[in-house]
Amino acid sequence: MAIAFAVRVYSGNSPNPQMCSGGDADAPNHLYFRGTRTAGDDGRVDFDTCYPGWYNGRAIHIHFRVYLGNDISATSQLFFDDALNAEIFADHPDYSEFGQPNTTNDVDNVIGGEDDLTPYLLDVARMPDGAMLASKVIGVRTDLNADSCTLGNGMMPPMP
Repeated sequence: MAIAFAVRVYSGNSPNPQMCSGGDADAPNHLYFRGTRTAGDDGRVDFDTCYPGWYNGRAIHIHFRVYLGNDISATSQLFFDDALNAEIFADHPDYSEFGQPNTTNDVDNVIGGEDDLTPYLLDVARMPDGAMLASKVIGVRTDLNADSCTLGNGMMPPMP
C-alpha cells in the first residue's frame, strides 16, 4: 500500500500559513500526521508515525501539546539525535533524495545554545523488524503554583 503525504508543508491551521504551507492553499484543509490521543490511567500515550522530514532553518523535531481537560497545559517539541538524522537522510530511500538537514540541534532556534540537549532529545531504540521506537518521559505540572517537578534522574522535563 502506498502512502501519499505532503512534502515540506505543514497542514492544518498555522500561525503563519504562507510560510508553513509553502503557499499550498489546500494545506489548511488537511491534517497530515496530526492526531489526538488520550492518556491511559498510567498517563502513557502511544502513537505510530513516520520519521519527520526537515525544513530550512530547523532541526528535525516533533511538536506536541498536552491538554488537561479542554485547556492546553504544555506545548513543546522533541528532537532526534543529529547522528541518527544524518544516517536516516543518507541511507533511507524515502529520505535520501532530500539531502542532509541544514540545521543541527546545537544551532536550532529553539534548543540551540543549550548546554545539555538531553532533556529535549527522544530516546530511540531499533526494533528487530527495522522499526524504531522513540520515547520520552515528560512531566507536566497541573498547578503552576505547585513546586516544579523533576524526572526520576533529577532532570527537569522539557519546557515549551
